[in-house]
Amino acid sequence: MEGMNNSGQFEQIEVPFKVEPHHSGLRLDEFMKTRLPSYSRNEIHNIIETRLVQKVRKLKKGTIVRTSDEVVFLYDKKEEAVQDVDIPVLYEDDHLLIVNKPPDMSVHSNNPWGKNDLIQQLRRQRNSRELYLAHRIDRETSGLVLIAKSITIASKLGEAFFGRKVEKEYTALVFGEMADDNGVIDLPICGDKKAVVRVKMTADRDSGAPSITEYTLLKRLNGFTMVSARPKTGRQHQIRVHLSAIGHPLVGDKIYKDEKLFLRFIKDGFTEELKKELLLPRHALHASRLSFKHPVTGIQLNIEAEMPDDLITFIKKVS
Repeated sequence: MEGMNNSGQFEQIEVPFKVEPHHSGLRLDEFMKTRLPSYSRNEIHNIIETRLVQKVRKLKKGTIVRTSDEVVFLYDKKEEAVQDVDIPVLYEDDHLLIVNKPPDMSVHSNNPWGKNDLIQQLRRQRNSRELYLAHRIDRETSGLVLIAKSITIASKLGEAFFGRKVEKEYTALVFGEMADDNGVIDLPICGDKKAVVRVKMTADRDSGAPSITEYTLLKRLNGFTMVSARPKTGRQHQIRVHLSAIGHPLVGDKIYKDEKLFLRFIKDGFTEELKKELLLPRHALHASRLSFKHPVTGIQLNIEAEMPDDLITFIKKVS
């Protein structure tokens, strides 16, 4: 069997995980959950006890990680079961591919042998390695992802995103009925130093980086609002931070409704108690539109993606 040594055991490969600034301050078990989201709490604790090494100190689940720390995961090199998922293609030509990513699918796996993230699924389904992510959206976020069919096109698209030449629009479902039909949220964003969850960002006029989100109300529901959000900057968690800052966190958002909910999720998973508070197992955010000039033809493309069933069902339920 591939990956087994002569003794019949799986070969262990060293996979380093480096702590980035936005993860600094997390407990080790919380950090590992961000890197291995499909693993349960008990599995994470077992990994820490038996498969994590670091030369400078003994690791425990409560160890606090800091920026530039590196832990090594002793990973069994074995085949991950293939789970093919239908990924709708909304646009394709010789240079580009635009798909509607399902929710709860990473665009790129932390597992070096992962087969079920978006890019690996597409490469396998198309029997081609020449597919490259032009940008990323969070695992829980559904919707449009732009993919290049060559390194050259990927570079051009990267420049377009960096230069803010790609218009992005998201559909969000938030708690509460918003009063204004439209508006602009102009609030600088930075890491929340007071938060227990160190990945959490916050609006901070003194220390934050300039961040602007335009929004338009789409529909008022019974205690909820469906809104179109258009980020003009690209800060981490920008839409989630901005909508929460004006009193309307996303339905299902484990961090920005109340960070204690995220800690409970890390500890126990998505329990019935969490379901009562969050209503959805993932944050209700959908990348609904991309507008940009084609990097080869110069033609303006405007691509839209329908919402997935979980959000459609929720809207019908609360309408």
